[in-house]
This record gives sequence, C-alpha cells and structure tokens, in this order.
Amino acid sequence: MNLFVGKPSTMQPQLLKRLLILASVSMLVLLAWFALSFYFKLYRQVNLNICAGRQNGEGYHFAEAIKKVVNKHYAYKIKNLEIIETPGSEANSDSITRGSADFALLQADVEHFPDNGGIVAILYADLFQLVVRSNSGIQHMRDLKGKKVALPEKGSGQYSSFWALAHYYGIEEKDIQAYHLPGNEISQRMLDDSLDATFSVRALGNHFVQGLLRTGKAKLVPIEDIDAFRIDRPSLAAGVIPRGAYGGSPYIPGEATQTIAVPRLLVARDKIDKEAVRLVTQVLFERRNDLIKALGHEYQHLSGSITQPDGRQGTFIPLHPGAQAFYDREKPNFFTENIELFGILISILLPLISGALGWYTNRIEKQKNTADQYAKEVMAIVNDLQETKDLAGLDLKREAMLNVLNRVMEDLDNDVLNLEGFHLFSFTWEMGYQALKERSRALKRS
Repeated sequence: MNLFVGKPSTMQPQLLKRLLILASVSMLVLLAWFALSFYFKLYRQVNLNICAGRQNGEGYHFAEAIKKVVNKHYAYKIKNLEIIETPGSEANSDSITRGSADFALLQADVEHFPDNGGIVAILYADLFQLVVRSNSGIQHMRDLKGKKVALPEKGSGQYSSFWALAHYYGIEEKDIQAYHLPGNEISQRMLDDSLDATFSVRALGNHFVQGLLRTGKAKLVPIEDIDAFRIDRPSLAAGVIPRGAYGGSPYIPGEATQTIAVPRLLVARDKIDKEAVRLVTQVLFERRNDLIKALGHEYQHLSGSITQPDGRQGTFIPLHPGAQAFYDREKPNFFTENIELFGILISILLPLISGALGWYTNRIEKQKNTADQYAKEVMAIVNDLQETKDLAGLDLKREAMLNVLNRVMEDLDNDVLNLEGFHLFSFTWEMGYQALKERSRALKRS
C-alpha cells in the first residue's frame, strides 16, 4: 500500500520555514550591500581637476593651497587634484559645461553659468578696480571715452565684467583704444604716459594693483551708481577699498573708495564623486589653519572670507550635493530625528517576533510529538502480530492500522501534523504494514 497516493497538500509549514530562511538571507545580502556601498563611497580613489585662471592670479594660488591640504589629509580618497591654467571665469564655466573640468573658480557675475554644476563655497570677494594714470584727467568711468585702456584677457570673467560696466555708462568698443598687455608692460606704459587706465577684478591686496599704485603715478577711481547697475546683475554687491589698503605711508588710497564686489565661487560638476566634494568643502571650513599655511603670507588674508552660500548670490545655481552633505553635518539624520518612534516600534516588534518564534518552535515540537505518538501506536499493533493466531484477528489489526492512518491524514490536513512528521510516521507504518502482510501469508500457509 502506497501512503502517498492522494496525499493532501501540506505546504503551509514548509512555506513559512522557507520564508523565514529567505528573509534572513535577504537581510544578510542587504547588510553586505550597504557595507560594500559605504566602503566604496568612502575609499574609492578619484582623480580630479580644477580650472583656476592664470598662474599669477589669486584663484590659482587658492587652488594650489586646496591641493596641498587635500594631499595632506585626504589622499586616500582624492588621489590627485590637477590644477589647470585657464584665461579666466568664462573659460572655466565652459569647461564645467563640457564636462572637462571637475571644479572651477568662477566670478558670480560670469555671463554663462554651467547648468550641470553646483556651488561648493564662496571663497572671497573680488573687487572692480579701475586704476588710472594720475594726470590722465579720468575722474569717472564715463571719462574712459577716447582713452587708452589696458583690458583683461578675452575669455575671462574680468573682460566680461568690464564691458558690462562700460555699456552701462554708454561706452562702446569703438569709444576706447583697447590693449591686452602683460602686467609689467602695463606698469611701464603707465610710467611713460602711453597708457591711461587699466581695469581688473581682483581681491583686495592684489599685487599687480598694489604695484601700479605704489609708483605714485596711478590712482584708483571710484565706481558709483552701484545699486542701479545691480538691477540686471543681482550677484554683485557694493564694495569698498579701504583707506590704506595698498600702503600706509602715505595711505594708498588716501580715502575709502567705493566700488563693486563680486563673489568668487568654487563650483563643482554635478557628476563627480559626492564624497570627494564633501572633503574639499571640509578643507575650506575645518582645515582652515592648514589652508592658511598653504596660502602663505601673501595670500592668507583670502581665507578669512570663505563662507557658505546662502542663495543670495544671484547665480540660480544650487548647492552641490557633496557640499550640502558637509553643511548638513550637524543636522540630525532621519534615524536620529525619529529615534523615539523607532524605539517604540522596536519595543513592540521584539516581543511579537519573539512570540512568533516561540509559537513556531512549540508548533514544530508538538507536531513532532504527534508523529511520534502515532508511530508508537503502529508499533504496538505490530508487536501484537505474533500473538494473533487466525486471519480474523489479523483483519482487526489491519483495521486498527488503517484507523491510525486515517487519523494521521486528518491531522495532516488540519496542520496538526507537518510533512516532516508525516514522512517519519510513514516509514514506521510501511514497515508495520509489511509485517502484517508477512504474518497473513504465514497463517495461510499453516
């Protein structure tokens, strides 16, 4: 007799067991994935670059200082930070847009901001500085008409800033004699009266501007009407060149000079490693002493102006997610904010899980005991077979065994007995049934 013919489905306990195993394996895989992702995020080395303008500019020196501090503290993550010399902000912005630059220093009033970048920090303020020959007769920006003016390099933010300002005052390209000259030639031409003015957008204390003013043959001209000029360029702000900013005996300039200030921004491309951007931001704010040393005496004053963007730069560029991660470092994360709720959930779930596991264990144990009890009944019948002397007695034994089997099948259907217990019982029952048939054949022969 085959016990498994017509056997009802008994997969519910097995399904529960498999689901528990699957849940445990899934949890381990998920934890391993999170661990590997965390390790990859923190320690995957990257090579980055930064477009920083000309080598004689403050931006380039600032980029070099960032590189030194990064190499000192974060070489495990940023393997190399290459500094690229460029004509200026416009070229830097184009490099971010094309994806050939990872970081770039930009004037906040640059004509075309990259739409694939995010602000990391405001490094310092650049100032519009119009330096004129003392006997040139230039007292105001409007007086540049008909004059010989040395302009910044084309492709730079300074060049764009000059023409934006000149056009505001009604000065066109045909109205001036424009020159693009190296700094030493500008100084010489100022001295021999063959150049009337030069314009630059540089940080306070710039050595080129200082050298011109200290010749005694040049002066700063104030730039006024700032509020009106800012209407179309909200990234700009009113600025002042303090009395004595370029020398104190005598004071250079002799009095505070009004001008325009424009933030110098550090921008990062949106596709680069966020953890690397976070570390560069950390250099600017938490490694300030190292940054000051790296800048050196000539440029260390620039580090005092590093600030977090507040959305008022008029650039319409969002914070880079890597920088945002640094700025939000003291904000509680989702788990910290909801710690009390998680505590309540855990206090509820732990007893429930413990109870469920206890119930499942007791259920399995009870099902096993039931199978053992049925097996004992069958063995008791088998042990009495040798005492049975006629076929009528064997028929009673057969009915008793079938009665046990029927009860087992009912318990299997009702989940009182599980499939594993049924298999153990079936082995005993098959052995007993074979013994019954052997005893029947023996009695028939006798």
